[in-house]
Amino acid sequence: MMKTCYLPFLAILLTISACKKNAANLYDNSPIIDSISPLFVAEGETFNIYGKNFSPIAENNDIKINGIPVTGAVTGNSIRAKLPKGVFPDDTTLVAELILKVTGFQKQDTTYFYSNLTPRVYSMAPLTVHIGDTITITGKGFADPRDRKAIIFIPPGDQGFGIIGKVTFINNSLIKLVVPPKVVSGELVFFTPINRFIIGNNIGGRYPITVIP
Repeated sequence: MMKTCYLPFLAILLTISACKKNAANLYDNSPIIDSISPLFVAEGETFNIYGKNFSPIAENNDIKINGIPVTGAVTGNSIRAKLPKGVFPDDTTLVAELILKVTGFQKQDTTYFYSNLTPRVYSMAPLTVHIGDTITITGKGFADPRDRKAIIFIPPGDQGFGIIGKVTFINNSLIKLVVPPKVVSGELVFFTPINRFIIGNNIGGRYPITVIP
């Protein structure tokens, strides 16, 4: 009677299984970024990366922000780092791409955050106006002269660029704007260098405005 030996075959199966498991672990335990805080950061300021599967060894967390290497201190599920110079070279570079890869794992994760010079509008008032009235805009990240032509009155259905508001005062947190001639009821929009609208701490939204003849 011929004896069947299963040991070599079993060893092969175990080897294949181990290889598949190791290959899967390269992805299963790869870093995941959940959030960045604060979302708006200035060069030289400290910020936090929250997520999971970070290496406890700081040097093993390969972090690049707009291509610039960064090393941070790891505490559990967070990495604390300082934003280096050169990430936001001017007041029109407002978006930072952060790429994180951990040594020994193939998959990387990517997230985005913003310069503290990204305009964030907290309020516009009044929104029922006459031609020549002054509208006060509060927020953060306003820049002169960048934002002097960024606030546009857009009539309903307008496919063009609308009418630019006349800015009479601007600093980091306050803009005063005069309603120019020929403006009609519609929307008041703050266009930014990243071609989006900044309302509060979120991207998106417009203000309806009523112009009384």
